[in-house]
Amino acid sequence: MLLRHYLERCLSKAYVRELRPVEAAEPAVQLEIPPGIRHRSTLPSSICPRGKRYALLAVPGYSRLLWVQHYPRQSLAVLIEILEAAFGYFGGVPAELLFNQMRWRA
Repeated sequence: MLLRHYLERCLSKAYVRELRPVEAAEPAVQLEIPPGIRHRSTLPSSICPRGKRYALLAVPGYSRLLWVQHYPRQSLAVLIEILEAAFGYFGGVPAELLFNQMRWRA
């Protein structure tokens, strides 16, 4: 009974697929951002055996290069310190900063 139902369903889907016009998919447009314009940062937290730890994941907008730094607490001084370290690693300060998961308590 189940096999018959499955076969009927497959055959009806194949028949409808033949009748339905196929729409041409438009090519995906990748927005390339020139260097120095945008910088994305994510601030996740995790529970470790030693307690809660935080991280900064930084990605420049023109690349998929990932920079990660872990730190023990959230404070404005720590945020500034790790952002300066990320900018030093990437070779400059971008015009825009985009933060994801910004649950910061400074």
